[in-house]
Amino acid sequence: MAEGSSSHDLRERRKGVAYAVLAFTWWGLMPLYFKAVIHVEPMEVLAHRVVWALVFSGLLMTMSGRWSASLAALRGVRPVLMLSASSALLAVNWGIFIWAVGQKRVMETSFGYYINPLVSMLLGVVFLRERLDRLQGFAVLLAATGMSVLAWHLGGFPWISITLALTFGLYGLLRKTVPVDSLAGLTFECVVLLPVAAGYLGWRIQAGTDWFTHAGWHTTVLLIAAGPATALPLIWFGSAARRIRLVTVGFLQYIGPTLTFSLAVLVFREPFSQAHLMTTCFIALAITVFSWSVMRTVREEALPASARPVAPEI
Repeated sequence: MAEGSSSHDLRERRKGVAYAVLAFTWWGLMPLYFKAVIHVEPMEVLAHRVVWALVFSGLLMTMSGRWSASLAALRGVRPVLMLSASSALLAVNWGIFIWAVGQKRVMETSFGYYINPLVSMLLGVVFLRERLDRLQGFAVLLAATGMSVLAWHLGGFPWISITLALTFGLYGLLRKTVPVDSLAGLTFECVVLLPVAAGYLGWRIQAGTDWFTHAGWHTTVLLIAAGPATALPLIWFGSAARRIRLVTVGFLQYIGPTLTFSLAVLVFREPFSQAHLMTTCFIALAITVFSWSVMRTVREEALPASARPVAPEI
């Protein structure tokens, strides 16, 4: 019996890893999709992403019979307010990413998602009163140095990288307070954003300036595809998170920005200067130090309480 249970657990872990790799690979390759619709104005792409993500996720919610349980979890003012705030953060994050791809600044988006775990950690310190050990503090310092190098190279604040990391970090922080899964959360967030998105698209269609009805079937299909392209990786990510440890998820998440970075350099041929190389090295070192700290913490938590060392905090 124990052997059968162990075999089942192993299969589930393998499924979890596969789902995580699929989700992060999809997210890492998303710039290819936005390059395909680069002729469409970013605001229209964003609006279509909201509308078709709602259609697709709503269908999945209906097919799986999850509406009742999800609505029950959202009773009260606080969950609604939290999802409304997370909707705004999601819209800003999506909008900046779409715009950055169109402006040939994909590399900066990859830096943002590389430092996202460190930003999330800092948000935990500020809002959840969590503490950093010295290694984690050093990792934050390394990432900040890398961003400073990038700022010096750009001649200004690296707002794309920082804003993407900050909005997604705050989004994750808010979503921790609402007891709904990723698919249900996305559905309700799109419901919140729907009036603005539908109003904007309606205005463009009425004025005859939209791309959806005037650019041919190829563009129409691509814009509709924004729905499954948005919802599917979230479903895969949710399936992975249920099957494998969050530490494993944390390591695998770097697949995404690594693929995005590779696309920026090898496919889109964005400039890769010495300053970009230095920023990359600082961020890579920060990730290494941060990952080592997480691995050490996991190993120590597996020990009996009496055998755990006391880690210095800052």
